[in-house]
Amino acid sequence: MPGNSTLHSREKRDWHHIARKDLLEGATRCVVDVVSLDEATAEIAGRFALLKIDVEGAELDVLQGGTATLERTDR
Repeated sequence: MPGNSTLHSREKRDWHHIARKDLLEGATRCVVDVVSLDEATAEIAGRFALLKIDVEGAELDVLQGGTATLERTDR
């Protein structure tokens, strides 16, 4: 969902998370801007050969905000 969200980070574990709330102990926090997948790819012309998503449990959110992008993706 576009707007902003709190990013939780554990540098020792190279771990950064917005969606999971069960691993917050010991994490640092900062507010980050959030845009939809369609907004992030709007200025890229043409089709995408491949789209890889690695968002630690927030896949549904990404896909819901990326319908136009998915239509331009071959795989």
